[in-house]
Amino acid sequence: MTRIFLTPSGKGKKVKKIALFPLTKSGIILSFKVYSCILGEYEDSNKDVSMNMDVFIKIDVDEKSQNNDFNGLINELKKVWQHNHNKDNNDLNIKPYEMPLSALIGRIFKEYDFFIFFFALGAVIRIISPFIASKLCDPGVIVVDERGNFVISALAGHIGGANELSKIIANRIQATAVITTATDVSGKFAVDMFSKKFGFYIENPDDIKTANKASLNDETFILYMPEEEFSRTEFQNVENYFINYGIDIKINRSFEGLAQDINLNINSDIRKKDKKDKKDKRDENAKLILITHKKDILRDTKDGLTGKDKEHMNNVDDSGVDNGADNINNLNSISGSSSFFYLRPKHLIVGIGCNKDTSFKEIEEFAGEIFNEHNLSLNSIRNTATIDIKNKEKGIALFSEKYADFIDYYSKEEINDFMETVGNGIFLPDASPNSSCFKYTGAYSVCEPCALLSSKNKELLICKKEKGNVTIAVALAK
Repeated sequence: MTRIFLTPSGKGKKVKKIALFPLTKSGIILSFKVYSCILGEYEDSNKDVSMNMDVFIKIDVDEKSQNNDFNGLINELKKVWQHNHNKDNNDLNIKPYEMPLSALIGRIFKEYDFFIFFFALGAVIRIISPFIASKLCDPGVIVVDERGNFVISALAGHIGGANELSKIIANRIQATAVITTATDVSGKFAVDMFSKKFGFYIENPDDIKTANKASLNDETFILYMPEEEFSRTEFQNVENYFINYGIDIKINRSFEGLAQDINLNINSDIRKKDKKDKKDKRDENAKLILITHKKDILRDTKDGLTGKDKEHMNNVDDSGVDNGADNINNLNSISGSSSFFYLRPKHLIVGIGCNKDTSFKEIEEFAGEIFNEHNLSLNSIRNTATIDIKNKEKGIALFSEKYADFIDYYSKEEINDFMETVGNGIFLPDASPNSSCFKYTGAYSVCEPCALLSSKNKELLICKKEKGNVTIAVALAK
């Protein structure tokens, strides 16, 4: 199996790209020190992360003497680098540039995970401001003063990781980390940091500010994490996270539990309670955080309920009043407000098979149809998986770049061995040497075994679906 993370480098493991921008001699010396301490930190604690750091140095072609001074300084620093790290000088990436810095930043702003500047904060703000887009995708921006006294997290402190990296740098160079995000300085829960910690995709990012403000105001949060989607360990890790922040929060593992907390009358226990009890039970200011790969939990209020609960949701309560529509409207009103947040766990693996030169559009449209039919969110896709001879298929690559974190490629030998030993009884009858798939790929099947191999699961969430040039199967990660 070959795993390709969808990063600008295209390497087979996670890559963090960092650009450092000193302007003066003292800034260059400090940038090399920071370069060294970042590399050391990640070498110590992130064995699966490949670091790619570039030091960009401005060269003024009209000042040859200054160029010579810089070249001499850089050569001396390279010698120190080689001695301290026992590595070849080529591991130290120096990138000279002549164009205006703002023009260079505009070209590369989306290519790096972090930008570290060694000059005034105000100048940095003026340079980067035209290129800022969203806290979900902006790189982390850090500013270090030339004397190395302060390390300032200037942009994308949470999701972009600037707060965390600023603390690492400050600790290593004995400086003061300057963190100004309110939830950090107050020690409060932040929905974007929570999502980053557990790899959840934030579906309504515009409401991050509202959720974090609620946390600062000590408002109530109610979580919904369906039991069938998460392991016991995952539940415990989430619970511990909130305990560490001192937040008293209940995690509902079923829709029935969520309905009880927000006074949806879908079971007999709640139906017997009087109006006062219901009002006391619900915090009208509670923020609902729904962590699920289900596209819309409202579809499951009828489809997912059974027996008396379903009958009651659709009909009347004990008093004879028709409240089925009221229950739906209650949740609908919350879901349309700033009290309601969908976070998507990256749990779904999409196995894909396709004919040669199948377009991205055809793959995306078919995947969308399948996910909509099964009430699943495309934002919960963790990765795609396919046979290695499809590694040149642009359609699969583009679909994966849009929705997935990485692609797993399996050889025909890995697929066939899995199907013969582990997958007996799982697959469709046409998964055989007589299939057209075997004729063209040498593998009995592609989408189903690849989804299971990548998920490490023994059951498919969605068995093989076929339309036009595409086959798709979906599995839930173990």
